[in-house]
Amino acid sequence: MKRKNKILISAVFLLIIAGIATAFAATAGSQDDPLVTKTYVDNIKAELTQMINSISSNTTGSTGGTAESGFTAVQLNAGQTVTASSGGIEVLTRRGDFVAVDPAGDGIVNLTSGTEHHNNEMLTLQNLYMIPRADGRGVKAQSDGAWVMVRGKYTVK
Repeated sequence: MKRKNKILISAVFLLIIAGIATAFAATAGSQDDPLVTKTYVDNIKAELTQMINSISSNTTGSTGGTAESGFTAVQLNAGQTVTASSGGIEVLTRRGDFVAVDPAGDGIVNLTSGTEHHNNEMLTLQNLYMIPRADGRGVKAQSDGAWVMVRGKYTVK
């Protein structure tokens, strides 16, 4: 009797496991749990790589770039200046020493403090500056390894 019970229990157990496995296998590849091929994953990876490379080439560069939808980190060396290449830009001073570049005397606005700065005046770190148009005004680094965050179309000279 004991042997028959063991066989019967084993058979029932195997049927239960087979039923569970069949239920899981039935949902794999369904609309709720799709299967994907290696080719599909490779194609998605290639598209993402292309998008990242496109974004990188449009937002950075030693001569300038564009950061219209957000800020781009730009490293400057002593004597380099960030100016607007078209329209206005915003510049957030992050690390280093900076002065205002204002050849016409119109000033750049410190949006953080609400003040205005003119040619060769020291700028404050962690402050946001507005350069309203591409007329030569900008932010000039006085130290190597200076960092700014820029939003808008800019040029580094």
